[in-house]
Amino acid sequence: MKLSALTGCLLLSCPGVTAQLLPAGDTLTRRDTSILTTAASRRQLQRVEVVGRTSKQYNSDYSFSVTKIGVLNKDIPQSISTVTKEFIADRQAFRAGDAIKYINGVSPVSFYSHYAIRGLTRNEETRIYNGMRTSQYLFNQPLTNNIERIEVIKGPASATISNADPGGSINMVTKKPLAEARRQVSLGTGSFDTYRAAVDLTGPLNKQKTLLYRLNIGYEDAQSFRNLIYRKAFLLAPSMTYIINEKSQVNVELVVGRDQSRLDRGQPIFGAVDGKTPLTTTPINYSMSMPNDRNVQQDIKFFGNFTHRFSSHIGFTLSYMKQVWREDLFEHRTNNAFAVDSAGKAIPTLAAMQIFQRLQRWTTDNITAYFNIDWKTGPVLHKIVAGYDYLSLTKPRGNTQNTAKGYRNADNTGFISNYDPSKPSQYQYTTIDGKRVPVPNVPYFNLADPQYLLRNEGDFLYLREEFAPSKYQVNAIYVQDQLYFRGFILTAGLRQEWYQDVLNHQLPQEQRVNQHKLIGRMGLSYAVNEHINTYVTYIQGYNPQTASSLVQPMPAVLLIR
Repeated sequence: MKLSALTGCLLLSCPGVTAQLLPAGDTLTRRDTSILTTAASRRQLQRVEVVGRTSKQYNSDYSFSVTKIGVLNKDIPQSISTVTKEFIADRQAFRAGDAIKYINGVSPVSFYSHYAIRGLTRNEETRIYNGMRTSQYLFNQPLTNNIERIEVIKGPASATISNADPGGSINMVTKKPLAEARRQVSLGTGSFDTYRAAVDLTGPLNKQKTLLYRLNIGYEDAQSFRNLIYRKAFLLAPSMTYIINEKSQVNVELVVGRDQSRLDRGQPIFGAVDGKTPLTTTPINYSMSMPNDRNVQQDIKFFGNFTHRFSSHIGFTLSYMKQVWREDLFEHRTNNAFAVDSAGKAIPTLAAMQIFQRLQRWTTDNITAYFNIDWKTGPVLHKIVAGYDYLSLTKPRGNTQNTAKGYRNADNTGFISNYDPSKPSQYQYTTIDGKRVPVPNVPYFNLADPQYLLRNEGDFLYLREEFAPSKYQVNAIYVQDQLYFRGFILTAGLRQEWYQDVLNHQLPQEQRVNQHKLIGRMGLSYAVNEHINTYVTYIQGYNPQTASSLVQPMPAVLLIR
């Protein structure tokens, strides 16, 4: 999918917000270009975020991931909204969704980590950390105690972020070490037996302050207003920065997260006639989960970053991210239908159920390497970035799912997905509340008299599926120039992307899809004054169709009978 956008807007910068000063930082001085004239406007920004900021404001007026050069947001011809760690702490937004909901133009699609930006729904498996893409299901709402800020880049961002969603991208920037010692421990409790704890430790490890560390630990144990729904989450995020000299720095970071919960599928109701049946037909605390349901997700991410300044004009950045994500799911959920009697008539007090049992493992790799070049040609200042990106997502063999639903057949050797009253001999029958009904593979949920029973996972007949292994990878090169001249800022860039998606990876029936695209962006800003910029921009997005979508419309599976 390709999306192009032409927009115009007004950008404002709040006064009094300072950025982290670093010996190896890049000086952004507008004196030569007459864009900014006051001494307070001259700042030093990192090329990439390897050391945490010291500002304590709700507003963060800079970004590294959007253009990969350390510039103020108001100098970027694109709308960027930010939630900082200070706002997250003051609002007690312990989960990412509690913070993202305060950003205009972003609306939740579901109860989980799934959002629409400017009316376009994001890919549910896609998350971006430190400008690099990860992959995991939306059911996990990540903890925020290791998050420095959350950036929402509105509109296509494929010029700098591979395969970005057309409506926009949500970038989680993790906390980095500080050169001054700080210690923070917080404890909290709340409704529905909610308990939370967070630890944030940072500072230097030597007298020279060339070796810095940061350690974030988070824990949450919370019940819900719905029966049986709960969440236990744990986060461990150590990071270290080594300042080799005034020109070179290395940062490494590990984020280990584990989330255990039961999925909240919403409140079931009697009748379920769209627009007519009120939600008050059942109590709000109703849940269709069972006591041994579980959704366990484990997410491990490793970040490595190296920056070097060859001179005051040329810098280099190399970043790598490795992610391993696992899921263990056992879930009762509605089959989106009611039970039927032997005549096929719906019984609105009994909800038909199904069970999903799923094990999955994915791995993601990101590499990004780029040069930053500051140059002047006469009165024009150039800020050039040129680089290479690599992204790979692998779903290996062994990802599997068992599904139990439908009705038991007459000889109890399997199940039939739908009930056909014209063929009664194919089914088994029982009596419920005086009505003769076909025997379900998964017991009905009685909305009038709910029972939460421990279910043996081996008591059901399953359709066993192995998800087809797959792999996609992206290679891209890009160049961008930001030119400053007498209050005007021109941003122009090109990105060539090669995309390959492999279905049935490393199997005899392997199928490959290769696509490529040249993506462009062009934006012109004008600094009205120190705090206000106006801009017009044209941006192209790129979101290619996967091999499974092109080969067949449904997700590919290998059936095991």
